[in-house]
Amino acid sequence: MEISQNNSFGDEDKSALTISNKKAKVVIESSQTCRRGRLRKYDGSFEVGASMNSMQILSIVGKFASKSNRIIEEQSKHQERCKELINRVIYTYGVEKIKQVSSTVTSEQMSQALSILLNKDEGEQQELRGYLAGQSIGIVGHGQLCHIGDDGSIHIPTNCYDDSVTKL
Repeated sequence: MEISQNNSFGDEDKSALTISNKKAKVVIESSQTCRRGRLRKYDGSFEVGASMNSMQILSIVGKFASKSNRIIEEQSKHQERCKELINRVIYTYGVEKIKQVSSTVTSEQMSQALSILLNKDEGEQQELRGYLAGQSIGIVGHGQLCHIGDDGSIHIPTNCYDDSVTKL
């Protein structure tokens, strides 16, 4: 979302906000959780409190619009790279599908986790292919161990180390 503020100098100052990107989101949090608006650095969304009025929300959007636009643009590039890596992992390991389990997992983190799988030597890839073929993989947030999700998919954390993936 890009918002520009146009000032005309004359008898009176006028400000007009124009929105030109429809990818940014405004996330409404409870009043206790969000007292001041902020920008989510991992997806470029605007976070506002439920008790804020429209002028406060427009002010927050105007303040963080250009930074939000940059984050969304970077995320778009990372998503393209991530799609390429997903296709390579699906082809290499015979995986059914790969998904992002949490909205806090970024495309960049997914790419890093998938790159670890792709950088295994041929012997390790062959061994993992036996475990992963026909399965679904879910990429979860850091701090978790490799585990089976409620839906039966194999969950791999974003901070997986080379050894943790082989210990499925």
